[in-house]
Amino acid sequence: MPITKYKPSLFAVLLELLTYYLHFSDIEVRLEGNLYNHAGRVEVRMNGGAWGTVCDDSFDHDAASVVCNMLGLGYVLHLQ
Repeated sequence: MPITKYKPSLFAVLLELLTYYLHFSDIEVRLEGNLYNHAGRVEVRMNGGAWGTVCDDSFDHDAASVVCNMLGLGYVLHLQ
């Protein structure tokens, strides 16, 4: 069986690096714009600054898994 190389998205890598090199409490992630707490638009805030929406150009299943993990949610069911 051939070995499949894992290639995470740029967003997933950057978010992992930021949480590794900075204190986790300095980075906040939330889901906005939906009635449910487990769905919505991803927003990020660092060091208590302004909330910013994450661009979805390179946002894939890996990035969604990182966000769900940061929010204490389960696995990704659907990515839109």
